[in-house]
Parts: sequence; structure tokens; C-alpha cells
Amino acid sequence: MIKNFKFIEELYSEIDSEKKDKSPAVQRYPIRLIFLNSFNSLNLITDYFSKQAVDVLELNKLLPHNDGWLTSDDIINSIKLLEDDTVIVPFSEILRFKNTAEFNTILTGLFEIENSDTNHSKKIKRIYIPLVGMKERFERDFWKTFHRRGNWAPIWYLEEPFNKKIKIYQISFEADLLCNFKTINNTLGWLDLWKQNDLEVVICKSGTLRYLYKDFLPDMMFFPEEISTPEDYLEKIIGLKIPIEYKKSDSPFWESLINEISRKNDNPLSLTFENFIHQHFNVNDFGATSKSDLLMYRFQHRDKYSRWLLKQWFINQDDLKDSYLFNIMSDLKLYSDDEFIEKIWLKIFDVSIPVPKDILSERKSYLNIIHKDYKISFHQIEGKLRDKLNQLSDNSIEIQADYLTNITFVERKYLIESFKNSAEADRSKYREAIRTIYPELFYYLRWENVTLNSEVSDNRIKEYFQEYNLSKVLDQKSDKLTNILNEINKNAETFYKWYYEVENYPEFKDGYIVWIDGLGAEWLALTEYLINTYGRKRNKIVKKRCIKKVNLPSITECNYFDNAVRILELDKYIHNENPYKHPDDLIKQIELIENIVRKEIIETHHDKIIVVSDHGFTFLAQKKFGNHKKYDFSESNHEGRCMWTEENYQNESEFILHKIDSGKCKEKKALIALKHTSLHNTPYREVHGGATPEEVLVPCFVISKIDDSIIYEIKLLTKELSTKNPIMDILIKPQPSTPPVLTFKGSFIKLKQKDEKWRASLKGFKPGNYQFKLNVQEQKFEMEVSIEGGMKEKELF
Repeated sequence: MIKNFKFIEELYSEIDSEKKDKSPAVQRYPIRLIFLNSFNSLNLITDYFSKQAVDVLELNKLLPHNDGWLTSDDIINSIKLLEDDTVIVPFSEILRFKNTAEFNTILTGLFEIENSDTNHSKKIKRIYIPLVGMKERFERDFWKTFHRRGNWAPIWYLEEPFNKKIKIYQISFEADLLCNFKTINNTLGWLDLWKQNDLEVVICKSGTLRYLYKDFLPDMMFFPEEISTPEDYLEKIIGLKIPIEYKKSDSPFWESLINEISRKNDNPLSLTFENFIHQHFNVNDFGATSKSDLLMYRFQHRDKYSRWLLKQWFINQDDLKDSYLFNIMSDLKLYSDDEFIEKIWLKIFDVSIPVPKDILSERKSYLNIIHKDYKISFHQIEGKLRDKLNQLSDNSIEIQADYLTNITFVERKYLIESFKNSAEADRSKYREAIRTIYPELFYYLRWENVTLNSEVSDNRIKEYFQEYNLSKVLDQKSDKLTNILNEINKNAETFYKWYYEVENYPEFKDGYIVWIDGLGAEWLALTEYLINTYGRKRNKIVKKRCIKKVNLPSITECNYFDNAVRILELDKYIHNENPYKHPDDLIKQIELIENIVRKEIIETHHDKIIVVSDHGFTFLAQKKFGNHKKYDFSESNHEGRCMWTEENYQNESEFILHKIDSGKCKEKKALIALKHTSLHNTPYREVHGGATPEEVLVPCFVISKIDDSIIYEIKLLTKELSTKNPIMDILIKPQPSTPPVLTFKGSFIKLKQKDEKWRASLKGFKPGNYQFKLNVQEQKFEMEVSIEGGMKEKELF
């Protein structure tokens, strides 16, 4: 039967008197159960037994290792071997992890233990087993069905009031947890728990107990709760609400999050998620950070955990939900650079057309930061990007332009091919798109605004290059270009007429001379644009530019510069074309010239730089442009563009015999191709050595350093025009080094320089008011012009 005691002293007295009891049942069975309601009482009664010379068996001493466990047989067999009076602690902490069947089995095993000899001459042992908070379960699950409960040794119960139940949080995941609560890491810690007083919350991390936890039932002492996810731990134990949906696949990140919170915060209970994010990324306020800066933090932190954190913070910001970056962040799974960059490039194609302008602008800004500022490679994306761009081909060029950035090779190629395939009537729209997206190509084509110096009196040369550059972009030889060449290079007489009107390079007496081998006059407008654009940061600007001729034949041997820094990259590239491939080689040549300008001109420390060249190239000598093998001068060189000779050949329509009259090859004679037909086999790449304008005409730039940025002032001299004389004059001060650009609704209006003024004809415009845009270098102006009809006065009658 169970005896109840209101005071522990009464229990002590009972234990003492019971020791003297000689009744058979008392002496036969050694087990004495003592039910308690607190660890404090367990500590007191253990001290009491120790003072009474009763052995104390702590079950943690029987563990095979710190996180081991004891089976029912381990416990029963150990108790059977005891020879002296012993108190066993903490037995209840083993029973708590036993299901009902095992609970009954172990108690039955205990109750079957008997003293082996009840002779009064022998010592009768007693085994005291205190059980904390388990009386109700004992009575419910075991005692009411125990067959010998009427014939049994005494069972005692100290009727002390229960304190507040101890909350046991069983952690079911791996993490380094640091908090203000008692934490036990293994079963050794669990079996030592009874020595602690005033416990309210206990964190259990034991792997063994995690496995056994399914059988842990609530009782009068403990209230167990499983913490199965890091999110539960942070919210229920730390009190930190994390606005992140828990996903099992993100478990490593959650564990890192808990570890960081525990490691960095002395008082994690006072932490907020926002504060934690600020600590991790070392910022004062993410909310005040631009999206571009958020992009920077993302690339500064290379670990996936930090990138996961940034994603979670980002997608929980309501004010960012409409941004392009929000859509990117929401979709990240791998947290690699390749995944992130690919999504920025391609996710825009999942948005229905028309895409909001702010989204398109946001995307472009990120791509510029990633690839231009951070110099991260884009080559891995080009194949997929090409496929996506091809899906846009049925849309207008204005819509297509929104997706293009001028970052990748494939975008430039796509734009050139779109321009090539466009209707001639739509080319002005394409040029406007090219101006915005691919300005390098725009300035390559911009010969209509180039003003030649007075020494080139034949304006057909300018017209020729305007048509030549367009032909190269379109990869076709126009009839107009053929007609011009047949006119100016019809024979030796017509060729020499314009050729000798152009000056050779003078002898430069000062300045740092940069010789760009192979830079023909076709690159004049582009090179000037590049120098002025990149030179702005170094206060370098083109002060003078003009076209010069080279000595015939148009090869380096006859046009060598002794006191110049020679840049060979362009010449080498063109000689290595195998074969010439459109538009790839044009794109790469533009990139190469851009790099030369930046490295060899802008980044030098010289204040005055002179850019010269020894020859140009032509792409039109190839077979696909109508050229076939016509001559068999097998001793010719430079792909048949010229041939040294001592014989006196008669000039023909396709070649001339030329005696060199200046330069290093003076007095030598050479046959020189006059047009695009070569003297021997048909070339398969761009070539030089002949007498076409693109081979013999080269640019010259004088570049100086300026102290201050130029601020242009414009004045519209003719605000009111008539349809009879619709001439608009504009005064620009100071005189710009490159021609200004006038547009109306995206279409270019041709400007001609007349003295200090720039003049445009508005023929074809109907009466009305018009808004024009003028670009002078990078400065932008708007002008309003009124055009009146010529019959206005008659109409009044």
C-alpha cells in the first residue's frame, strides 16, 4: 500500500522505523519506491540517505558513453548485484522515456527482485528508488493492475505541492545553441538535471533523447515540447519572430542563422530580425539602402548563407515587391553568381509586353553594375540570351531596344542583324535605337555629320565613306558605292585628281605620336567619339581631326613612322581573319579600337597626343561582293592588292602602274589595284595595299588636355520659318569638336556647317510648331520652331 506524508521529516522517521520491521513481505522484497514532487525533495532525501550511510548509485555512472542509454535489463541487472542499502537516482528520468509496455516491464522487473537470504543472521538490504512527479502514472499504468499490491513492501509519497511544471524543449535538429536557459547536450546532462533547482525551461539537444522523445509523456513534473525546426526554436525559445517560411531544403541556412544569433548576441532575447540583418551586413539601415547597394552587398558576401539571408530580408519588404530585383530574389535557389546573373538577364522575358519602363531601366542598371563595374563575365549567358532575343524579332525596334544593353557580344550581333534585315524606310528608327543602345556603332555610321577639311575638296569622298560604312554594317555592296568608286577611281587620271588633293602627314615636331597600324578613315567618326567620351575623365579632347593620304601602295613598308609608338593589335586582328565573318569581325574591331583608345591614348600621361596610321583595309575585295579572279599576277602581294615591278605595264580600269614619289619606297614602281578587283586570287578577308579610299585614306587626330569641361551655349537664329524657305540656323559656342546631332521625334535632321553656324533644311515640314532636340557632345538642348505657310496672307481674304 502507499503511505502519504505531509512533511519530509515524517518520511525520514518512517524510513528509519521501517528499517527495523521484520515482517516477511518487508524483508523479502528490497525495493522501496518513494514518490516526490520536486527535484529539491530528491536532493534532500539523497543527502539524508548519504548521511545514514546508505550508498548512492547515480545512474549516469552506468552509461556506456555521455550520450548513451540504459536498457531495462541494464538497470535490473545492476540493481540485482547490489549488496548494501542503496538509493538509486535519478530513476524517474529513465522511466520518463519508456512507453507504457516498457514502463510496466521495468517496474515488474524491480518488484520481482527478492533478497536472497531472509535469515535474521544475514543483512537485509533495501533499495530506495525516488521517483519525481510520477505517482499518477505509476498508479494509472502499473499499480492498479499489479497482482501483489496487497502483499508488498511499503511505498511512500511525500504530499508536497507541485511547483510550476518544467518545460522541456527537445531540439530535433543540429545546431550550436546558446541561450539563457539550461541546456543539456547528452543523456549525461539529462541524468544530472535533478541536481538543479528552480528550473523553468530546459533545452535538450541529446541525439539519443531525440530518438527516444516519441515515448516521453507529460506528467506532473515535466511538460515536453518538440522543437522540430530552427524557426520553432527562434520563435518559441528565443522569442525572435523570423518572417521566413521554413523549408527543409533551407535547413543548413537556418542552423547557420541560429549559430550566428547565439554567437554574436549576449542577449538574443532582445534581438529583432531587422537588427540582426543590419549586424550581419554591417549596415546602419537596409531600408535606406538603394537597390544598387543591395546588389553590392550580395556580391561582397560570397557565402550562400549570407545570400540566403539577403533574399529573405528582401522578399519581406513590402515597398520592394514591385521591383525587378524582388522577382529575381524570390526565385533564387542555388545562390550562385551564375544563377543570379542568369535570372537578371532572362527573367525579363517572362514579363508580358509591354514591360514597364522602370522595370526595364532597373534591369539595365543592375547589368551595368555587374558587368561594367564589377567586371563579372557574361559569356556563360550568351547562348540562352540569343534564344530569348530571337523571340522578340516580330516586335517593333522600339520594343526590342528595351531589352538590349550593349554589354554582350550577342546583343550587338542581334542589333546589327536586325538593322541589316530591316526595311530601308525603317532604318532611321533603327539608327535611333542604335544611338541609345550601341553608340559605338552609331558613331561608326555617322559619316553624314562629318565635315572634311578643305584639303579634301571632292565631297564624293565623304559620300563614299558614308556609303562604305553602311555597306559594311549591312554586309552588302550598294549600287551607290559602286557608282561613286567607278567615278572617282575610273582610271589613273580620276584617281590622281582626288588623291593628290589630300595631304600626306606633315613632319610632327612635338607631341606624343601614337601609330595605330591599320586604322583607316572609315574609323574617323568612331575614334573621335571614343577619344572625347573616355577622355572626359582625363580632360583630354580632340582639338583637331582631319583625313590624310598614305603613300602608295597602302602598306606599312611605305608608310613607316620612326618616332611613334606603334599599336599592332588592329592590324594583327585583320590579318588573322580566317575568313572575314559578318558581323562578328566588325563588332570585335570596334571593341579592339575602343580598348586601344582607352589604354594607349586616354591612360597615357601625355598632354598632347597625335594619332596617325599607315593604311586602312577594305572588306569589299571578297568574292561574295562580285569580285572574281580576273588577273594572274602571281608575284603580287597583300592578297593581290599590289605588286612590285620593274616592267612598264599599261594602266587599266582595274589597276594602275604607280611610281612612288615620296616616303621610304620612293622611286620604286608598283602595280596597284584601283578598285576591289585584286591582281591575283580573290581575298577571303579584309585586305590593304590597293588604291580604294578605304585603303589609302587615314585619320589624323591632335589630342590636347583641357583644364575645364566645356559648357556649350546655343542660340536659335531662326525661330520663325516659312514653307518657302524653311532654313533653320543655329549658333553654337564654342565651336564643338564633333558635329552636333539634330533630331525630330527620333529621326535625324542633317546639319551642315556654314561659317560659325549650323544649318538644317526643314523642307517637307507642314505649317505648325515643332520641337527639336539638339545634342552637342553629351549636352542636350530643346528648341521650338514655328513654320508658317507661304499663302497665309491670301487665305485671310
